[in-house]
Amino acid sequence: MCKMNLHNLSPEQVKKMKEKVRHIAEEVVRRMEKDIERLGDENGKTSVKPPLGVKPRWLWAQERKYDLMHAIEGRLLKGEFKIPVEWVEEYNELIEKEGAQ
Repeated sequence: MCKMNLHNLSPEQVKKMKEKVRHIAEEVVRRMEKDIERLGDENGKTSVKPPLGVKPRWLWAQERKYDLMHAIEGRLLKGEFKIPVEWVEEYNELIEKEGAQ
């Protein structure tokens, strides 16, 4: 650790040093508060939630089925656009899987 003779500093230097120390102290407190928040409160309860993870397959399949259905329906109603065969095949596969469960 560096020893410094504070008696030889000008009032401006002392002021700057106090400001630096205050800034460092605030940063330390902020980081400590973040760590406490991350690790939990005094009762051991954590305030950090785990990542959500992935959407369940059944929910994904249901949403995908509805997306395909609306896309196909929209093209049918417009009557101007071809419906990709892949959409119909995937929709039918999802319906079959749903019926098998």
